[in-house]
Amino acid sequence: AIFWNTRTRDEDWVRRYQDVASRYEGSNCVFAVPASNLGFSIVCFCCASLGAISLLIARRRLVHGELGGPRSAKVATSVVLVCYWAGYVVTVSWRALRYEDASSSEELGVV
Repeated sequence: AIFWNTRTRDEDWVRRYQDVASRYEGSNCVFAVPASNLGFSIVCFCCASLGAISLLIARRRLVHGELGGPRSAKVATSVVLVCYWAGYVVTVSWRALRYEDASSSEELGVV
C-alpha cells in the first residue's frame, strides 16, 4: 500500500485501468488487479484440488494412509500430484497469454 500511495498517476496507468481511475479521485495510484481470467483459474484449481483429494481418499482406502505405504504407491501418487500441479500452471498460463489469439484446435488441445 505504501508503494502505490507514493506513485503518481501517469497516462499509462490511467489508460490501463480506466474503470479504476474513474472511481478513485486524487493524483496517487491504487493497486488494481483485473479479474479477466480469475474465474477460469478458480475452476481449474478446484478441479485439480478435487482430483488430489480423491487421490488421497483412494490412498487411504487402498494403502490405509495418505503417507507411506509401498514404494510404487508413493511414486505413483507423487507423479500424479506433480502432473496436477503442472497441468494447472500450464492451463492457466495458456489462458492468460494465448486465449484470445488461439485457434479452435488449440483450445481443444488445451482443454
